[in-house]
Order: sequence, then C-alpha cells, then structure tokens
Amino acid sequence: MKSEQNPSPKSVIFTILLGAITVSLNNSALNPALPEFMQIFHVGPALASWILAAFMLAMSLTLPVTGYLSQNLGKRRIYMTGLALFVFGSILGSMANNIYLVIMARSLQGIASGLILPLSLAFIFSVTEIQKRGRITSLWASTVMFSLAIGPFIGAIILATSRWEMLFLLNIPIALFTFILAAKHLTKDQNSTKSTFDWVGFSLITCGLGYLIWTCHQIKSWQDLTSSSNFVALGLAFGCLLFFIFHQLKSKAPLLNLRLFQCRHYSLSVMIVMIQTVAMFECLVLLPLLIQEVFNFNPIWTGIALLTTALSASLSLNLAGKVLDLHGPRNIVMLGLVLSAIAMFALGQLSIQPHNMVVIIVLMTLRGIGIGFSVTPLTTAGLNYIAQPYLVEATAMHDMVRRTASSIAIVFVAIYLEIRSSSFMQQGLPQLLSLHVSINEVFLATGGLIALTLPCAYFLASKKQQHFSEFSTEPSLINGLDKD
Repeated sequence: MKSEQNPSPKSVIFTILLGAITVSLNNSALNPALPEFMQIFHVGPALASWILAAFMLAMSLTLPVTGYLSQNLGKRRIYMTGLALFVFGSILGSMANNIYLVIMARSLQGIASGLILPLSLAFIFSVTEIQKRGRITSLWASTVMFSLAIGPFIGAIILATSRWEMLFLLNIPIALFTFILAAKHLTKDQNSTKSTFDWVGFSLITCGLGYLIWTCHQIKSWQDLTSSSNFVALGLAFGCLLFFIFHQLKSKAPLLNLRLFQCRHYSLSVMIVMIQTVAMFECLVLLPLLIQEVFNFNPIWTGIALLTTALSASLSLNLAGKVLDLHGPRNIVMLGLVLSAIAMFALGQLSIQPHNMVVIIVLMTLRGIGIGFSVTPLTTAGLNYIAQPYLVEATAMHDMVRRTASSIAIVFVAIYLEIRSSSFMQQGLPQLLSLHVSINEVFLATGGLIALTLPCAYFLASKKQQHFSEFSTEPSLINGLDKD
C-alpha cells in the first residue's frame, strides 16, 4: 500500500515508457508483413491495408472517450484495461486463421492504444515537477519515436527467421509485465468524478471520424474523390464533425471540452504540431516516390532515409527537453521550425543527379532535428498550461487533431500529384520529370506552410512568462470551466 500511495517517480515513468514501447513497436512492426498476409490469406492490397487502417481508425475513435472514462473510472483502471485489451488483441492475432480476425485483432490493439497513449503524459506529469517535464517528456517521445523507427526492422527480422504469428506473440510477455508494474506502481485516483456520458457527441464524432478515415483510405485518385459515394461520405463526415463542435460548445457535460482551446499556448501548440505532423506524413508518401520512382534507387534507401529522420529526431529530443526546461519553448521551437522549413525547401529544389541520395539523407537528418526541436517541446509547453483534471482530454484532442489532419493531407497530396503530373505530361514533359516537378512543388508548399507558423511560435512563452508553480493553466480558462 505504501508504494501505491507514494509511488516512486522513476518506477511510474519506467512503467509508462514500457507501455509506450509495447504499443509503438507493435504498430510499426507489422508494416513489412502486409505482402505476407496477402499471400497467406489470398487477399488483395486493398483488404490487406486494413490491417494498418483498422488500428488507426479504432485508435482515433477511442481517443475522444478516454478522458470521460479516466475521469469516471480512474486513470489507473483505464490504463490497465488498455493493457489487458492489448494482450487479448495480440492473442487473437496470433490465433487468426483468416484476414478478418487479423483486422479484428488490430482493431482491439488500436482501442488499447487509444486508452494507453493519452494517459501516458497524464501519469508522467503527475509525478514530475513542472520544471523537469521537458526532459522527461522528451525521453518518452524519443522512446516512442525510436520504437516506431526500429519496428519495421524488427518485424522484417521476425518474418525472415520465424512465422508471422510471432509479430503478435512477442507483445504478450512485455504487455503482461507492464500490466503487473502498472498494478504495483500506478496510484489509484482519489477523486474520480461521475458525469453523464455525452451519447449525442459520441455518435457525432464516431460517425464523423469513422466516415472521414474510412473514406480517406478509399481515395486513391481524383476520380475516387469525385465519385458520388465518396463525395457523400466526406460530406457526412464533415457535417457530423461540424455538428459535434456546435454540440460540444453548448453542452454542460461535453465529451471533449473544446473550451480548452481558449488557452492560447495550448491552441498554438496544437496548430503548429498539426502542421509538422502533416509534413511528416507527407514525407512518408513523397520520399518513396522520389527515391524509388524518380531516382530509381533500391527501396532500402527509403528505409534508411526514414530511419535517419527518426533517429536524428529521437537524439535531438534530449537536448530540446533540457532547453525547454531552462529557457522556455520559444527559441528552441522556432529553431526547429526553421530547420524543418529549410529541409523541405531544399528537398523541393533537388534535381536528378547521381549524388542526390546522400543529399536526401542529409536533408532528412536535418528534418529530423527540426522535428525533435519543435514537436515534443510544443506538446509539453502546451500541456503545461492545462490543469491536471483536463490533461487526458487535452492530450486526446491533441492526438486526434494530428491524426485526422494527417489522414486528409495524405489523400490530397496523392490527388495533387496525380492531377499535376497529368497536366505536365499533357504539356509534353516525360512521366518521371512530371512526377518529379509535382513532388518538388509539394515539398516547397509544405516548407512555406511550416515557415508561416514561425510568427505563431514567437508568441509562445519565454521562461520569464512561465510561472508554472503558481499558474498551471490560464486563470480565465479554469474559471470558465469551473463555473460550468
């Protein structure tokens, strides 16, 4: 009981890091297995892609309710429920004898991730002094990023030396060990609240996000976007999300407290991180096309470029966390944005030359440093202004906005490349050159979008403005929330 009442911060942080590794490693380790699933279960790429899409969709639909569940049932209980679901999903996946059971298993793992990840920062913040949160959050973020980066490599080794079932089985002992640690070290909530569940809001956001993400995965071309079924689905998605916003602002017991966006620092952090995340996902689409189609390099070079980005981001996070704690977010975030914008502008200026693979790796390394200097410091600085009771909601909304925006961005980038390349070819340019010019335009536009966030970053707090010991959030926001 003593350890439960007064948990060691190090034991809590270790438990949370292990949970993050379990979820993140599994998420990316299955990426190389898609061709094998297609061969084993005799399915096409469209159905096989739902092994990845189901995880994202389930996680996105779980994020909005995590705050409600943690407030009513307690963070510890929900976190452990997430771990238990992850174990169950892993067992189901390892026993699957058809593609639909694999997709169901991935959906359960997505639900588990939607419960685990938003609660991670809430637990870390609860045992960390506010002046040290930058370093600890950077450690958590670098752990997640490194796990995502190394996951495909580990997955490829498992597929080469064992059966695909091991991709699921390896999760079980780690998740069970994390469950035991959580039961021992995570403190039970003393003051959980009982509130009415917002079924109307849940229905609206479930339909909105569900239609949106599902439709985004169906759209591969301009013809797909303009088809009546997808067009109607997108209209329903945006309509539901719009009604959800109106409903949440009027509701006395909202599913997601959108009034948290009244906090200027939180809103700025969400907006800038969203744009950086969109740029990251765009690179996942553009780099394989640039390296493999335009420059005709082996696919392994795409993996090296993306791995270099993740590693440089992970390594730079430690320095970013220290600077954040000592000097505040403004300068380190602005430096990260400048580096990211320079990398994107430079990628947009590349010509077809034999030496470009080295240049790409250098630029993606620079891009990774920019991500490390901006994304996690922004997230930490924004959440520092949110009071403890609202941290889970704030984290969930943060993740949800990023994932939704990234899904939309990927679709529109793919459509733009198709339309723009076709236009250039009609003007007489060769196919590869048309694709190359189109990719360059997207890189340049993304660099410009990142550069436009610099004035927003300037309005982030300096160290002198961060009186965290006295104000854990903006007083006007807390007063408004308390009144309701």
